[in-house]
Amino acid sequence: MTRTAMIAALLLTATSAAASVVTYDFAGITNVGGTTRTFTGVFQYESAAPPHTIYFPGDSAPVQQGFQSAYAGGLRHLGITLSSGEVVTGGVGTMHINNIQQAEGGAQVPAGESLQAYSGGVSGTINGQVISGLYLAFLPQAAAFNWDPLDAFMGGNAESMLQDNPALLPPAIDPVLTGTALPPDVLEVFSAGVFLGTSYGLSTSVNSITSFQLRGPACDPIDFNTDGLFPDTADIDDFLSVFSGGACSHDPVCGDIDFNNDGLFPDTLDIDALLSVFSGGSCLQ
Repeated sequence: MTRTAMIAALLLTATSAAASVVTYDFAGITNVGGTTRTFTGVFQYESAAPPHTIYFPGDSAPVQQGFQSAYAGGLRHLGITLSSGEVVTGGVGTMHINNIQQAEGGAQVPAGESLQAYSGGVSGTINGQVISGLYLAFLPQAAAFNWDPLDAFMGGNAESMLQDNPALLPPAIDPVLTGTALPPDVLEVFSAGVFLGTSYGLSTSVNSITSFQLRGPACDPIDFNTDGLFPDTADIDDFLSVFSGGACSHDPVCGDIDFNNDGLFPDTLDIDALLSVFSGGSCLQ
């Protein structure tokens, strides 16, 4: 594909491809390895990722009744940078929304709605400890579910039907009906608390998060190739050249490749954001 054709194709898909990617900045404290460090982090997820929803009938251990929607690939990035300079990064992973309606004796999960985001491809160290797992856990809220829409959807008493045969839950059910859809802004749902989990060796630690906020729409200056003309196709052309391992045509230095300031560079989200601003839209995170 020629560079011009690539630009044209990306212009057609950029807005739709990245419109549902949500980015948060957070900070916290960890004492992995016995030494207290502060850290900052980035959490990025795809709020429109396709789900797979299952039903827990409440007749097995741990005893719990309700729904879980799993979003394979929903987590786009999770990473932290410590005050010591150490960095732990994780890539695409899975997100779970749990909407537990009932938690009887022995249940491991309190009744309510919770979210977990498990990163893949984790690498890095904290206080010299090699980190093998990185995840965010949003603490349970009041269960956000009403059986009435599901009763209508299934044409009967859905709770009774699923209790007797959980396999009756249609595999392609809309998770909005079960209250397990990924929200476009997790802060609107999970405002009571969140923590960062880290796994190293045979241990898993819980790390406090002291701040967690939605990232704004700011991008770096659109004049990527610093030629004084912006936005123009030369900026996009040079960006794609550098992105694919080539050189910047405007001698000799281009701007910051991390156009959308999400800590990931270069990646397709930078291209999406650049093209969105170029076409008159906003910066997409």
